[in-house]
Amino acid sequence: MRRLLSVAPLTALAALLASSAASASEWHLVKDTGPALQAGNRRDVATSYLTRAAAELRLEGVSLAFNKELPSTSHSTVRFEQTHGGLPVMGATVAVRLDAAGKPRLVVSEVARGIAVDPTPSIDAVTAMLLAEEALGEPLAREPGVKLAIQPQKDGPGRLVYLVSVLQGSPRERVYIVDAHAGRAIRWYPTARHALGRVYPIGPSSGVQDLDLPDLVTSSPQRLTGWNGNLTVGSYQGGDPYYGTMTVQQSLAPSSGGNFLYDPPGDPLSLDDEFAEVNTYYHLTRARHFFMDNLGVDMSAQSWSVFAAANVIQPGNYMDNAFFSQEGIAGEPNLIAIGQGSSADFAIDSDVFIHEFGHYITHNAINYNGSQIAFSPQYGLSPWSGGIDEGISDYFACSINNNQILGEASLADYARDLSDTSKTCPDGVVGEVHEDGEIIGSLSWSVRQAFGPQIADQLVWGAISLLNQGSSLGDFAKGLQATADDLVGSGQLTSQNLQTLDTLIAQRGMDDCDHVLELAKNKSRTITMMGLEMFANLIGYTCGQVQGQLGTQSLFHFMIKPMPSDTSLRVTVDYQSFGGGNTDWGIHAQTTTPVSISDDTLLPIGATWTQEHVNGSTGELVIDANSTPPFDPTKTYYVVLSDESCAPARVTLSSNVGFIQPEPNPGTGGGGGEGGGTGEGGSGANSGSGGDDDTGSDGLCAYRAGTSGSLAGWAGLTAVGLAIAALRRARRSRRG
Repeated sequence: MRRLLSVAPLTALAALLASSAASASEWHLVKDTGPALQAGNRRDVATSYLTRAAAELRLEGVSLAFNKELPSTSHSTVRFEQTHGGLPVMGATVAVRLDAAGKPRLVVSEVARGIAVDPTPSIDAVTAMLLAEEALGEPLAREPGVKLAIQPQKDGPGRLVYLVSVLQGSPRERVYIVDAHAGRAIRWYPTARHALGRVYPIGPSSGVQDLDLPDLVTSSPQRLTGWNGNLTVGSYQGGDPYYGTMTVQQSLAPSSGGNFLYDPPGDPLSLDDEFAEVNTYYHLTRARHFFMDNLGVDMSAQSWSVFAAANVIQPGNYMDNAFFSQEGIAGEPNLIAIGQGSSADFAIDSDVFIHEFGHYITHNAINYNGSQIAFSPQYGLSPWSGGIDEGISDYFACSINNNQILGEASLADYARDLSDTSKTCPDGVVGEVHEDGEIIGSLSWSVRQAFGPQIADQLVWGAISLLNQGSSLGDFAKGLQATADDLVGSGQLTSQNLQTLDTLIAQRGMDDCDHVLELAKNKSRTITMMGLEMFANLIGYTCGQVQGQLGTQSLFHFMIKPMPSDTSLRVTVDYQSFGGGNTDWGIHAQTTTPVSISDDTLLPIGATWTQEHVNGSTGELVIDANSTPPFDPTKTYYVVLSDESCAPARVTLSSNVGFIQPEPNPGTGGGGGEGGGTGEGGSGANSGSGGDDDTGSDGLCAYRAGTSGSLAGWAGLTAVGLAIAALRRARRSRRG
């Protein structure tokens, strides 16, 4: 519960940060709030503070370059990017929050320390392009963009890489990471942002109206170009948007008298639809004014230029999709493509393309979205920032249109209802950004219902302005609370409002939703393992094609803190598969820091104690005096699960510390000597000798642990429907 703000508005936030589990984002409260820290403009103040507090913030030896300032009525956020040798460090940022008076009050950072790689490449850009083309497996449709960057490594000096932007079209639009010293393509990550959904013919509820088209650039003939040239609206001309060959055109002229008064087509599947372009221009301009007027977003720079294409199809087929691409088209650095669907035109539903506009806004203003398959050097597969971006894009589309249903005119059964509060963290998290984004979107809508749109819009925007690509879902909640403190300082919220916000956050489990969850004694945690089938579908393959090469880890890591008197630790896992086929999973543990995840296989590596290739539904990992090394109650233990099964699974973990491991009965197998035996249907990875496996009456076999011997990601949102449907059915059955 948050305290009354009678002394200082940071007290509760300090308590929150002190008690939260580890996160890739580091949150630091500013201790010195003297007048010397507010002399000058906000950029200079933020720079001065970071220099002064470098030791406290552990920024000594870290080079930072100013990125941008995001002003607001109650606060300002100044963002910096980390550099090394003049090159950007991927995903490494620092955000400084200043109050209305210009005093620094909060720093949120994700930086790579110890970067020492030589910034001079051993291969040239042309070679990097050829390596990316080889990895793609087909000729490049267009010449890619190539730039050097530093890829962070956990406990390493960093890797000098070329980022090769391959413009093959959505959803195969991607950036290849090529090692600039070793001369090899490491992996790739997506750059297109998509809306999911199967489309049904639902017409718009409001009738056609003749309204002003503001901010048009005067030309002869008049075109749908606006925003001082930063918006160009046109239509699909030819080629395939999925294979990088799409071309666009702008040819629509006024219908009469300088006005664009085109009626909607009689056939909703018409490919020659002038109304779609006019509707697109109007609603994108309305959304732009919302962000400029209500949230102070400056979109005047040329880097914000965007081409919006209506009536987009695939050759000989409709396109049931809409997407934002940061690779742009027709000379513009950004693209919003709006599909002509098989049952309806996405351009009649402003929810859909204002959602894509949300991705465009956050990419250009903050750039915290790490993508669907983001990889953290510390925690492994971490799609959280992508989920946050989906959720807030839903929220802002619904807030602008003042309706909690996203996509009611085009998405039908796949429309998202932001008033649905049934999903919580971590139980409702599945690792797919649109699904997990529903928690963010509905929490934001609950905040809107509690405080009204003006306050809620500021809270949501202020929260994401602090985030980075390594942020967790819980970091979004912290951002809401930090921004709420700012609004208290400016008199727009009260201490009672803050308690209401805390309650909303806690009801959704967002106060306990960081990368690492505490696994307290005799307390269970239930999570979802996404399974290789879902993951493979997300990157354009099947489970059979990737099995044996890739796996997945539990999206959350777990932390266990023993008492000084404890003598042992037991981690129990109940694994319930949602589908058929064999199961193959494991338990991995170590002390001091979370278990590392391989950026080659996505599986845990280097754990001190491990049990691998468990094929059944139950298992345990025991660490006691007979383990190597033995149990140490002064240490903090970290646990993560591995999974190489195709089907998703519902997994419940629990821990028991301090128990006495019973001696096996004479003549029975016991659990093995040092090392332990096999699990239910599984093969043990632990060393040591012992008797045969002995499964107790509860079907649970205990293992005694012995010694076990950066991405961004992959891409292509394709057929995740069946796996998602299985997860939804499981949730409904639990609620029922």
